[in-house]
Amino acid sequence: TNSPKKWLKKWSGWLLRPDYAFFNLIYFMKLLFLGTGSPEGSPSPFCDCENCQYVRKTKGRNIRLQASLLINNELLIDFGSDVTRTFNNYAGSMSKLKWVLITHCHFDHFFGGNFFNRLLGPRTKPISDLHVYGPERIKEISADWIFKPEEQKVFLHVVEPFQTLKIGKYDIKTFAITQNDKFAGRGMYYVISDSKKTLLYAVDTYKLSEENWQAMKGLCFDTVILDETFGFKDPPDKNHHNIPLYLETVQRLKTHGYTHKKTKYYTQHMSHHNPPHDQLVKIMNKYHITVPYDGLEIHC
Repeated sequence: TNSPKKWLKKWSGWLLRPDYAFFNLIYFMKLLFLGTGSPEGSPSPFCDCENCQYVRKTKGRNIRLQASLLINNELLIDFGSDVTRTFNNYAGSMSKLKWVLITHCHFDHFFGGNFFNRLLGPRTKPISDLHVYGPERIKEISADWIFKPEEQKVFLHVVEPFQTLKIGKYDIKTFAITQNDKFAGRGMYYVISDSKKTLLYAVDTYKLSEENWQAMKGLCFDTVILDETFGFKDPPDKNHHNIPLYLETVQRLKTHGYTHKKTKYYTQHMSHHNPPHDQLVKIMNKYHITVPYDGLEIHC
């Protein structure tokens, strides 16, 4: 007779398959941090500061490419100029990708040239439809890159802050970020839910506006992923958090009932102004906050 240990080893792979019902009892969705960096990443290409030199020497988890998050291999948040590389590094083929949410249209969050790759082959099977949701600016940027729509099969959907969307099994609410210029378009952050859990994903944002706090009333987040761009450096504009502002936002989420005792918190969009990964982990561990690295996969 097989021992419980041998039985578990034999059957665990099957029991944990995402398409098996038992799986849904223990896990909501798979989140993959494809990238965790700011536009220039870390190290910054034209910077010779002490931190960038250290990152070039040590590499590993200190290397950060542009921030994006993949949910269940099918829903992507942000589609910047690094995303095809990070997909290849950590997720493999993009063929299962169904939907993309764009926070705003700076090049590290939306790069229309990615659509050109949908023409390149050969492929072993027809390419599936790709639905992209974001500010009006996505249409202007995409116009130069979607020139064979019947082959590229990209469908653009304009959304604005304070809307509710139904995309597949996901209920999605949009909120306003401070990024709002001719390049970014009207930026947004997202709350993504299904019947089990709720995720807050907000990058390129400063202190959340009172309008956002009011619109989020009644929501409770199981996972919070927030912009933490500048480390201990004062942000040069009102478009990003540093560590003190990040902690301030987290504290307000906690004290006003937007989260609960088991909520998990993660930093995102980290620039070279942050300490190296291991040092940042030690700093944020004091506050029970996780510092992700490129390729980190979590189940929430």
